[in-house]
Amino acid sequence: MKDPNIARFFDASDYLNLAEFTPAFFEQFLVYKRGVAKSATLSGYRSAIKDLYRLKRIVLPVEYGDDMKQLFSGIKRLEAEQTSVVRPRIRASSR
Repeated sequence: MKDPNIARFFDASDYLNLAEFTPAFFEQFLVYKRGVAKSATLSGYRSAIKDLYRLKRIVLPVEYGDDMKQLFSGIKRLEAEQTSVVRPRIRASSR
């Protein structure tokens, strides 16, 4: 996910350049960050992107709708599976 021209993702005010930082790139970013960030953090990134569109009064691309929800569902499922492998459920023994 290394991009030698990372500056293109920012405008003169240091805000994300939404014309360059497309929903497709955002999905790649989420997949890349999934290794080090929890789903709640990734969801916060999505909220921040959506808020930036609102602040700039730009129509939110449809890609941030159902497709993105499906991606987040998958990320949450993988996180839950990894957590259950690390900490298996302890069942109460019957006496």
